[in-house]
Amino acid sequence: MKKEQGFTLIELLIVVAIIAVIAAIAVPNLLNARMAANETSAIASLRAISSAQIAYSTVSGGVYTDLEALVDTGQLDERFKSGGNISGYNFEEETGSAIDGVPSANASFVFLTGVYGWRAEPVNTGSTGRYNYGLGTDFVVRYGTLVPSVGNIAEGDPVGGKSGGAGS
Repeated sequence: MKKEQGFTLIELLIVVAIIAVIAAIAVPNLLNARMAANETSAIASLRAISSAQIAYSTVSGGVYTDLEALVDTGQLDERFKSGGNISGYNFEEETGSAIDGVPSANASFVFLTGVYGWRAEPVNTGSTGRYNYGLGTDFVVRYGTLVPSVGNIAEGDPVGGKSGGAGS
């Protein structure tokens, strides 16, 4: 009599169940890792904007400009054009009125002593990022609810600060 070789239905079901358990553990960890990578990219992008603004203001008499001009002058790469979506975050200007009535060359921006900043918001909260990030006139990247206010202070804890928050 010839003996059949192969797997029984029970053995196949056990293997499928093991694979399902492994997938149930791995997929959420993968999504969390992706979200953390998006947040790290947002922080790095805000720091790049900060460096570009400082470089631009150094050669333009202490005034700031928008993303379009920073891209056109070569301070930032094309990904930043029109406040594009970079790694699941949208970047927007956060501006206010000038302190001491000293506006910059671009009327929507003010000198370093004024209210100025950038905001990075996740495209989909909970899937592309957990926090809003912001950069104020003190050039410190902060997370949480970000509203630059008079006195160059943005609300929210600094990224990498001693508070043990995002990025630390």
